[in-house]
Amino acid sequence: MLVEESAHKYGLILSPFIPLETIRMYFCKSLNPDLLQFISNNYLETLKSLVIVDAITDPSLQYHNPLRYEVDPDPLVLLCWKCKYLTELVLVGYEILEINLIAIAKLRDNLKTFYVAMDCVIDLKYGKFKNDNFIEDEDGEDTIVDYGFCSEQSIRKVCKILRCDNWHPLEKDELPMCVYNYQMPYEEAYLEKILTDQYFN
Repeated sequence: MLVEESAHKYGLILSPFIPLETIRMYFCKSLNPDLLQFISNNYLETLKSLVIVDAITDPSLQYHNPLRYEVDPDPLVLLCWKCKYLTELVLVGYEILEINLIAIAKLRDNLKTFYVAMDCVIDLKYGKFKNDNFIEDEDGEDTIVDYGFCSEQSIRKVCKILRCDNWHPLEKDELPMCVYNYQMPYEEAYLEKILTDQYFN
C-alpha cells in the first residue's frame, strides 16, 4: 500500500510516460528511498545522469539504514542495477557504505562520472566491547560505524572496474565550500551546471 501511495505521489510530478534522462537535486536536505525506487522502476531504459548534492553534516544524512543493508538492499545500488544506461552518478552529503562503492562500479562499469565525498563514506565494523575496548569479531553483537575513510584496496578495485587510473572519493578541498559552510551561497557553486542543463546540445 505504501509503495502504491509513493508511486502515485511521484507520478504526479514525474510522468513514467515521458522519458527522463537527467535528475539533479541540490540541497533538498532529504532523499526519500521511495523516490529512488520510483526512478529505477520507471526510467530504467532512459536514465543517464543522477546528481544528488546536499550539505555535509556530522553525521551525514541518510537515505537508507546501513545497518540493515544485508536484509534491506541499498536503493541506490538497486537503481544502478536496473538503469543500464546510467553514465553519471554524483552523491554528496549522504552516507554510503564503502562496500557499495564497489557494488555500484561492478553494476555500472560504464560510468564516466562517479563522485562521492570521502567524509560520507562509511564502513561497518562488528565486534564487542570489553572493558571499554572494542574487539573486532564478525559474530559480535556490537557495531561501530567508521566515517570518512575508504581503503586503498577499495579505491584500486573501483579504478580497475571503471578502467580509470585516478578515481577516488572527493576530499574536502575538492568540493565547493558551500557543501561544508551553510552560510555560503550554494547557487554560485552549481549555477553554471544548472544553466548548462537548460540548453540542448
